[in-house]
Amino acid sequence: MGKLETFALILLVLTLVLIPILILGDNMKSKTEGNATDQNNNDVNSLSEIKDVNMAQEMQKAIDNLELKGVDTSELKNLKTEYAANNKEEELALIEDDFESVLKYRTQKEEIILLFADILQQNSYFSFNIYEYTKNIKYGQEGNISYFNK
Repeated sequence: MGKLETFALILLVLTLVLIPILILGDNMKSKTEGNATDQNNNDVNSLSEIKDVNMAQEMQKAIDNLELKGVDTSELKNLKTEYAANNKEEELALIEDDFESVLKYRTQKEEIILLFADILQQNSYFSFNIYEYTKNIKYGQEGNISYFNK
C-alpha cells in the first residue's frame, strides 16, 4: 500500500468516527439548553432544602441546650419530628406538582416553627435564627420561611 492509499484510509476512518460524535454532541447540547429553566427551578428547591436543614439544625441546638438546663423537651422533639414529616410530604408534593399540598405543608411548617419558638420563649431560651424565621412569618417580610410561599 502506498502513502496515498494509507492517507485516504486514515481519513475515511476518521470521518466515520468523527461524524457520529459531532452529531451526538449537537443533540446533547440542544437538550441541555432547553433545561435552563428547570435548573433555575432546582436552585429554588435546593434553597428551600438548605433552609429546612438549617431550621432542623437550629431546632436540634435549642433542644440540646434546653436538655442541658434540665428542661423537658419532649414536646419540642415532637414538633421537630412533625416538622421533618411535613418537610418530606412537601417534597413528595413538589415531585407530583401538587401545589395545593405544597402550600398546606409549608403553612403547617410555619405553624410548627411558631409553636416551637413560643415554647422556647416560655423556657427563656433565645435562638436568633429561629427568631428571624418567626419574625418573617409573623410580619410577612420576605425572608427565610416566607420565601417558600413565592
